[in-house]
Amino acid sequence: MPSIGTESAPKHLRGDLRVILGLTVLIFAPSIFTGVFADDYFHRLILSGQLDAYGVAVNPFLDLFSFIPADGPPRDLLTRRGFEPWWLASDVYVQFFRPITAVTHIIDYTVWPNVPALHHIHSLLWMCLLVWTLKRLYLATGMSGLSLGLGLFFFAVDDAHMISVAWLANRNVIIAGVFSALAIESYVKWINGEVSIVRSLFWLTMAALSAEAGYCAIGYMVAWSLVYCSSWKARLTSPIPAALILVLVRASTHILGYGTNGLSLYTDPLNDPLTFFVDALARFPVLIGGLWLQFPTELSALASPAQLMMVSAIIAVLLVPILHSFFVYSLVHKQTRFWLLGTVLSCLPLLAAIPMNRLLLIPSIGFCAALAQYLTSRPTPWRHWLYTLHGPVAIGLCLVSYPLIYTLSEQTQAAHAFEGSKSGSGVSIYINGSAFHNGIHILADLEEKTRSDQQHVFLSHLFRRQTIVRRGPRTIEVSNSNGWFQSTIERAFYDRHNPFTVGDRLPNSVFTARIMAVTEDGRPSAVQFTFKHSLESERYQWVCFTNAEFKQCTPPKLGEILILDGLL
Repeated sequence: MPSIGTESAPKHLRGDLRVILGLTVLIFAPSIFTGVFADDYFHRLILSGQLDAYGVAVNPFLDLFSFIPADGPPRDLLTRRGFEPWWLASDVYVQFFRPITAVTHIIDYTVWPNVPALHHIHSLLWMCLLVWTLKRLYLATGMSGLSLGLGLFFFAVDDAHMISVAWLANRNVIIAGVFSALAIESYVKWINGEVSIVRSLFWLTMAALSAEAGYCAIGYMVAWSLVYCSSWKARLTSPIPAALILVLVRASTHILGYGTNGLSLYTDPLNDPLTFFVDALARFPVLIGGLWLQFPTELSALASPAQLMMVSAIIAVLLVPILHSFFVYSLVHKQTRFWLLGTVLSCLPLLAAIPMNRLLLIPSIGFCAALAQYLTSRPTPWRHWLYTLHGPVAIGLCLVSYPLIYTLSEQTQAAHAFEGSKSGSGVSIYINGSAFHNGIHILADLEEKTRSDQQHVFLSHLFRRQTIVRRGPRTIEVSNSNGWFQSTIERAFYDRHNPFTVGDRLPNSVFTARIMAVTEDGRPSAVQFTFKHSLESERYQWVCFTNAEFKQCTPPKLGEILILDGLL
């Protein structure tokens, strides 16, 4: 690799940790004021002890990330409130075992429970710690000079990390990143004969118990062995201890009941390996595109499975010339070869979830290093288009994203305090809504003891146009030509292995849903909802999503048609 002196480089590219940490704080400081939103409300309900009022005991250390418990009093309480969509099967669960991260949230709610800004500063400190451990890792792998400075700079300003810092419930990814960097560093030193393998295995275990993203670390360990070990025996056997640790952790948590089942949001490779493989084919190019091209992977959640495959194909075509250049360069630069291979392998565990930029934190460790080394071979790296894309443009995206995060936080708070959900008792019926908003309303009710009898249900999605027809005193029919669960995000709580058929009946405590028509792939396209009381009953409060906000509304009269336009 050509030697380029750092004296001619801008100050922020010289690898000075103080400068990089200052830049990190500057970029992510606005996150301090984002408040709480989405899953943060769920955590607050558990950590503040408010579930005790309902006779529900929850262990925050074990259950802080059990968003849909498999069974027990928490599941019963959420079911009574309508937390589960009407189509959700009884065997669905989402339970993650993240005790290390849980401890950090327990500390927040013990020391400064009502000061979200301090919770965010806590997350920001973890991000700074990650940058520090990253420099240790880069130095351990032989990076120095301008490539070291570039790698740290790209990582510090990566806009994909912003949501992990700004969203308290996503702190787990940052913590897993800290322990992953320490685990990889220790692994490299073990291969070089400097430390015991026990140190690496300890940090790897901590990473895996912080978040599922911690499993990504083994990708770099395998890559280092393949690139730097001299014999094939060493290449194949060196990663075995790390692999056994992860197998032990995953098997133990699986036996304890943690994992996911019956959802499209997450695909558990242990429960459904074939579906995991099929999903991976579409998700992998999107994740790689998120790294190299700054593609906003979250947008893929709005696409149907067929559209997602098309997007993946387009991204793959765009990536070919770029990856070819990196591949050719890596053939003669062993260190870059390691980082490229590690980046690819570290993405594999992430294929269990729908593509999200916020999950790319650990793969970005390798990507930033590979990009830095590739650009260092140029006379003036800071004039290359990839530097512009992952430097100034990334900073700009961070600055632009904060207003969006503030808006999301405000919308969540508005949903949390929505007056349409405050009738005291009865049922709030969202004709077109989402599991997200429905969950927020339910959490709001659980926090407000005066509304302890309130239920919330939603009938259809808010993304597509819905046609609502009155069929009787207690019955309305909702139809959608594209069908329910068209986009990836709508399929989040849908079990694709259990298609619907015409005539299916799904009863709950509020209504009975009857499938009147289905699409070719077994998704409902028309559903009749027969309620237990007249649609005009005072027990029911009707809510519609229209003009980009929730409003109180009334069901159509007999023979009338109500059309609600969706967001898309």
